[in-house]
Amino acid sequence: MDKGRIWKFKVFFLFPVLNRLHTLDHVFRVLYPIAYLIFVLVELDRVGFGLDQRERLQSSSCYSSIRALD
Repeated sequence: MDKGRIWKFKVFFLFPVLNRLHTLDHVFRVLYPIAYLIFVLVELDRVGFGLDQRERLQSSSCYSSIRALD
C-alpha cells in the first residue's frame, strides 16, 4: 500500500480533521448573524445614528417648509 506522502496526509490527517469540523458549520450559522448584528449596532452607535437625526431633520429647510404647509 505504497500510495505516497500526499495520499497518507489526506487519508490519515486531513480527512479525519475535516470530519470533526463538519459540525462547526451549524455553529457558525448561528454565531455569524449574531456577531454581524452586534457589529452593525456598534458601528451605528459610533456614528451617532438616531441620536442627532431628529435634530438635523427639524433644522433642515425641507422639513421646515413641509411643517409650514400644515
